Amino acid sequence: MLTKDRLLSGLNTKVFGKKIYVYSSIDSTNNCAKMLAGFGTAEGTVIIADHQTSGKGRHGRVWHAEAGQNLLFTIVLRPNLQLKQVGLLTYYISVAVSAAVERTCGINCECKWPNDLLINGKKFCGILIESSFQNLSLDFAAVGIGLNVNQKIFNPEIREIATSLSLECNRDFEREELFQKIMEYLEYFYEDVRNGNFVKILDEWKRRTSIFGKEIIITQNGSNLKATAIDLTPDGGLIIYDGNSQSIIYSGDIIINHN
Repeated sequence: MLTKDRLLSGLNTKVFGKKIYVYSSIDSTNNCAKMLAGFGTAEGTVIIADHQTSGKGRHGRVWHAEAGQNLLFTIVLRPNLQLKQVGLLTYYISVAVSAAVERTCGINCECKWPNDLLINGKKFCGILIESSFQNLSLDFAAVGIGLNVNQKIFNPEIREIATSLSLECNRDFEREELFQKIMEYLEYFYEDVRNGNFVKILDEWKRRTSIFGKEIIITQNGSNLKATAIDLTPDGGLIIYDGNSQSIIYSGDIIINHN
């Protein structure tokens, strides 16, 4: 079981993760973080749990994770960003977590638009950001991260598309060590976020993706569209070409069309 002492011991950050709430079980770390953030909790506060009874994914989906085997946490951020910049936070989180995993586990990560991390084509990490605004400026972002660390068995419906660090590296990992490294990289890249400068972050993300130049299938509002992924815009939009013209999308699910 995760403990506050073990998570903080050796944590080499100035702010991120220094204030931490640890639960053996909770409905959702994002729910708790949003409540605390609404009452003014400090930036960098973390809520982490060994198990979530109602873990959240995008679009109301449920995040399933075996108790005691993974990293399930939410960090509260308060960068001074405008509404149009908030979507860039997903790229920042993806890059920071990827860098931490690569450094700790010695395995390459792939960034999948818009908010997943893959190893060998299978998802091992998802990101869910829930934000609150005041006058079109960000008040806080509750950044939820679900990372499959030592889980070995997955439900049949996701077995072919999900994986864990343990399965990919053939060994188990200390969750506390990985958590600390994620905090360090989140804090390292956060200086650019504070300054509203996402150039390096987007370059790091693009270096870790495989979608550009490939045909993808985009699902939005229940309908599918085939297009070629071209690039990212400075504000994080995905530039696509459908055979007739280019357009930019900011949400949806994509898969690479292998047919």
